[in-house]
Amino acid sequence: MTTDKIKTKTIDTFIAGYPGETQTLLRQLRSTIKKVVPNAEEVINYGIPTFDLHSRHLVHFAAFKNHIGFYPTPSSIEEFKKELSEYKSAKGSVQFPIDKPLPLGLITKIVRFRVKEILKKREKVTMAMKTKNIATGTVHSVPSDLRKALASDPNALTKWNDLTPLARNEWICWVNFVKKAETRKEHFQRTISEIKEGMRRPCCWIGCIHRTDKLISPSVQGVLSKRNKKSQKVK
Repeated sequence: MTTDKIKTKTIDTFIAGYPGETQTLLRQLRSTIKKVVPNAEEVINYGIPTFDLHSRHLVHFAAFKNHIGFYPTPSSIEEFKKELSEYKSAKGSVQFPIDKPLPLGLITKIVRFRVKEILKKREKVTMAMKTKNIATGTVHSVPSDLRKALASDPNALTKWNDLTPLARNEWICWVNFVKKAETRKEHFQRTISEIKEGMRRPCCWIGCIHRTDKLISPSVQGVLSKRNKKSQKVK
């Protein structure tokens, strides 16, 4: 098979689904990554082979009809843009032609760069946990129970501190400013799990109404107006 993504649960079966020459390139790429970071976890993510390190995506790769796709994040592409100039690339990816040898030396340097990035971020998280310096929002502070949950879950804390202040503010507001205790409990639990899954903001949320840096949009104002009318009827 020479088409884009092959649905599979392991990297072995992913590679086995391609023609012999493509398999050789994929195995070379996989081996090169493993030599740099033998303790990385091999998974299938986004339907393609992925190497994870300390609960973070290190690099991804995939195979196509005419090229091997390598995805080492935008920062890596920017760092090695001169060395990668002969290849077709995008913000976070590069294409290595099927009919040419893989630049294994360059790939090695890119993977090492990614390892350093992840370890640096991990060090920041470790320091944050030690000092309890958990990043907060633009308007709201992190409530004590959410702070405790984040401090006890390195993966969740990593994802939390990677969010923008505005995004963190939306999560905090979504958790805290609800009427019912059971709703808050549900939002609290979903915040931790959904952040770990990579969600940046709460789904189907009108947005924090306490921000002073922008006016409330007409659509949000309409929702709030309906809520006020309902609460007045109940009274």
